Amino acid sequence: MLEFDEKYVENLTALDAGDQSRLARWYARASSSMRLKAHELQRSWSIRWGNEARKAEGPGGGYDRDKVAENMYAALLVSLAYLEKIEGAVAKGRKLGTDELELCTALRVERARATRARTKSGGTDRGYIINRMGLIEQLRGGGLSWRQIAGHAEFKGKMTAAWLHKVFNMESAKAKAQAELIRSRV
Repeated sequence: MLEFDEKYVENLTALDAGDQSRLARWYARASSSMRLKAHELQRSWSIRWGNEARKAEGPGGGYDRDKVAENMYAALLVSLAYLEKIEGAVAKGRKLGTDELELCTALRVERARATRARTKSGGTDRGYIINRMGLIEQLRGGGLSWRQIAGHAEFKGKMTAAWLHKVFNMESAKAKAQAELIRSRV
């Protein structure tokens, strides 16, 4: 088992165990681009600490070159703390430097793209509705409204009534057009 010097990491980063856990959870929720940026910054911090340690006579700022795993982990934590600080500063309206503001803007754009790609309707929702066209037709035939159908246990929390109505009508029109095309060929 790998021996890990927690006190060394706390001294190097000035982050206690609770802050480290919070940053690990923040990392888990971050988009891929945010994680990549964190690892780029991790590399920068690691190089910076190594250079400072080489320039200093003796250990530079408590940096120990022999503790590679701890150094890389500490660099990642410092990077995550920096990214979280930038994100929080913008959210709270605090002023940032131009570099930090550009980084924050780029990260927000990436996060928005990732969120949009993850929630973009048309893939799973559309397929979900298509697979349940028979059920929807039965419920509509039973006099239920689109909102009531969207609240049905089968659909609850998966989509809005407007989206359900739109996709159902589009798919019904496609099915009718295909049936008409087949009849015209016969």
